[in-house]
Formats: sequence, structure tokens, C-alpha cells
Amino acid sequence: LHSDLARPADDLMVMFKSSPYGGVSHSYSDQNGFAILKGGKALALPGGSRYPQHGTPFHTEYTQQTRAQNAILVNGQGQVRAGSGHGGRIAAFESTRHLGYVCGDAAAAYGGRLKVGRRHVLLVRPDVAVMVDDLEAPEPAEFQWLLHAWEKLELDEAAQTLVSRRGGASMQVRLFTAGRLSFTQDDAWPVPPKKGYPTASAPEPVKRWHFSASTGASSAARRIAAVMTVGAGAEKPDCRVRTLGQNGIEVESSSAAGRAIVRIDLTPRGAGTQPIVEAEYRPRSGNPERISAR
Repeated sequence: LHSDLARPADDLMVMFKSSPYGGVSHSYSDQNGFAILKGGKALALPGGSRYPQHGTPFHTEYTQQTRAQNAILVNGQGQVRAGSGHGGRIAAFESTRHLGYVCGDAAAAYGGRLKVGRRHVLLVRPDVAVMVDDLEAPEPAEFQWLLHAWEKLELDEAAQTLVSRRGGASMQVRLFTAGRLSFTQDDAWPVPPKKGYPTASAPEPVKRWHFSASTGASSAARRIAAVMTVGAGAEKPDCRVRTLGQNGIEVESSSAAGRAIVRIDLTPRGAGTQPIVEAEYRPRSGNPERISAR
């Protein structure tokens, strides 16, 4: 999803993957994973590297695994690397002039750890991305929401926010769920890059920062929302977020092109009747654009 593909220096790009082929061969266990770039500067990217070559312990035990992706863990466990029977799929896609939407279904990739594993991704052009994870496990579980970045993240656990910066670009992420999320980050490799290859001559991969937001409390069904505002230089996206009752969020975003209202329902699966994500964009001229996802 792009904000302006014809102007790469200004473009906000949200990359998303949910593949039916699963995590085999050169593919990773990264169904429903994402990356975000602003003007080519990576603000969220995978956390590993193919070092020192394909198939080494660092590559197979970390880089290929879900914990190295911008994805979801269930009780600290990721997806199964077992072929097409454990893949994902693009469940929905829609694009208008000012809105872009995709939904990935990755439940099968978790090998029984999830009954429902859908990630809804909405791009409000030019500078806001909204993600909602709709999760249900067979029994109460803790969930971890992961993000990796080149530079150390600015965390504010009290406000449930984080900021990623890179080369003049920045992204603020506001996280929402029932209760609160606990934050952690570090730049340590979970697997030593030279494991099994102590004499490897290639320089070790440049370290990255690894962030996890954990639900702490266990529940079988949960929704986690992330509201991301992205800018560069002196740009300050005009975006306001307010709560609606106990389980609702409203995101209001304005730009020179128009105004968007996005409503998110965080009611646990099976208990709500409203759309999970509902967006309306009113351009300065032309007809309104609407996207609704359940």
C-alpha cells in the first residue's frame, strides 16, 4: 500500500504478507507480517539477517522465525515452519483514491495455537496507518505484538506509545487493547550470529532494536489496535484518537486532500456486532469513500 507511488521521496509504503505457501525454503514464518517505509527509510522492518549464509543456525533459528518479524506471538510462540498447510492468505483487499485496505488470515500458520488470526491493515493517505489484530486461541493465552527497527525506539509505556526514527523520518505508534500492554525492547540477538560458524569472516549483521508489547493477562479472544502516524522532517500529521465507550476507538485524520474518520471495535470476538474497522473519507471535492471490515 502506497501513499504516493509516483513520488518515492515522500511515499509512505506499508508492505504486508500473508502467503499460502507458508514458511518453507526461502520464505519465512512471517504471515501477517509488515514493514513500513517513509521516503525509503525503514521505520519497521524484519529483525534478522541471512548470516553468514542460508541455512545457518542464526538464519534458521532466528531470522526465519516469527519472533524476528513484525507479527504476533502466542504465549511467546510463533508460526510453524511446515509448508503450505501452515500458511496464510489475503482474505480481503480494497483500494480507493485515499484509502487502502488489506486483511490477512494467518490462523493456519500457528499450528493450532490460534483459531482466529486476522490482521486488518488500513492506510489513510498520506500519513496514517491503522492495524487491528483479531485473535482467538483455543484456550486463554498471552499475546505479544512485535516490531523491529534500526534505531532505538522511544517508549512511553504509561501512554502506550512508541516512536521509531530513521534518517529524518519518524513514526508514532499508539497501541490499544483491553487492559494494558507491557513494553520491552533490546538490541541483543536471541541467537549468536556466529553460532556453528565461529570463524566466519563476514562482518556480523548490524544490530537492530526488537520491541514487544505483551498483553500480560491471558484471554482466549483479544483485539489489539495500532494507530501509526508517519512523517518526515517538519511534517506533523494531523491525527487525533479518542475512546468510544469501553471498547471503541475513533481516529480522525485531516490533510489538504480531505478528512477521514476511522472507527475500531475492540470488543473480543463473538461479543460484538459492529464492524471491526470502519472508515469514511470525505475529500475536499468529490464523493465520500468508505471501507467496512468484519
